[in-house]
Amino acid sequence: MKLSRKEILNIQLQGQSFETMLHFEINEIPEYMGIRAISDVKCDGKLAYDPYSKHLLVDVHLSGELTLSCSISFKDVIVPFESEGHLVYGFDDVVLLIEGDELNLKPDFLDLIWLEIPSQVISDDVKELPHGQHWEVVSEADYQAREKEPDERLAKLKQFKFEDE
Repeated sequence: MKLSRKEILNIQLQGQSFETMLHFEINEIPEYMGIRAISDVKCDGKLAYDPYSKHLLVDVHLSGELTLSCSISFKDVIVPFESEGHLVYGFDDVVLLIEGDELNLKPDFLDLIWLEIPSQVISDDVKELPHGQHWEVVSEADYQAREKEPDERLAKLKQFKFEDE
């Protein structure tokens, strides 16, 4: 979604609603984001330009589906997302800078999507968690259900008596 300087200057302070679909090519997504693909993103919101401060205010709601890598099997997992953002752009360097005669909102919208990525994703296909000699991966529910046995190395600390000062 791109806006020219002329379009920005013509936006009223009361705001202008917008609704569009954004399509992200795989080469537009940096590798560090860990996103394998993004479905078409529904993008709606409101633009308002304040002529006194010379700032463009963008309130946006994004929704769609991400294809991420399973943390265990590395298979593709489709994860729905919704994100909201409030961005402020300006022609000076105090806020997000509008460089040149055109503002491309797509990279900033991609950053908002990136913030919604969970730290780990596990596919529903994973039935058995990995394990090895002296280690295993356990689910959160299994971990909570285990009885917490005190470490035998720390058991003698319970016998320690503090003296009142």
